[in-house]
Amino acid sequence: MAAKERHAAAFITLLLMVLHSSAEEDSAPAGKKVYVDIFKFLNTDDPILSFTISRSSGNPCKVDFYRNTTASGTLFERFYWAPNRRTNLEQMFHDSLKGVFQNSGTAAPEVLNTMYVSKGDGYGRDCWQGTEIMDWQSSDNVCAKFSVKRPKSCNPGRRSDNQRYSAVTHEIRMRVSESEESQMRSCLQKLKEPMTSEQVNAIFACKGKFRNVLDG
Repeated sequence: MAAKERHAAAFITLLLMVLHSSAEEDSAPAGKKVYVDIFKFLNTDDPILSFTISRSSGNPCKVDFYRNTTASGTLFERFYWAPNRRTNLEQMFHDSLKGVFQNSGTAAPEVLNTMYVSKGDGYGRDCWQGTEIMDWQSSDNVCAKFSVKRPKSCNPGRRSDNQRYSAVTHEIRMRVSESEESQMRSCLQKLKEPMTSEQVNAIFACKGKFRNVLDG
């Protein structure tokens, strides 16, 4: 009788351990920290193409050239298209910016996933000042997804001290190198929410708008 009781107790203990382990596995994703490293992604000589996939964005298409990137931050040149405030015709603009890396709390504690952007010369606030958080990156560092919060409108050549901040928008960013286009398309399909063929084509159309800058 005692032996049966011991076996029953052992079985119940084992069953409870299995159930507890299963519950932990099921609940892990909700509180799991994402492993991304903004330094690894931006520490490159390749230009980085950005395309906003959120519907409302004043500047959905842009290219960044990074330099002097360290574990704490970077300097970069941002090229983008926007209407000329005099002629209202679209033209390319360029700003020199500075990024400071931090951890926003959504990534593993040992890595940095956030870049606080400000004007490189420190002159007032500008249309790019804000927070750019990396949500996901591919294992080969070819592409990544960012959540971005910055002023609602971007007025080239004007200070924007009184700008109101917009809701968070989402951007896909890709290193533009000698890689085959097929490799870049393949990287985009690795996103947790794969892009539609329409969105992918829009990204490559965006790339085409900067052909002169990228080839220069």
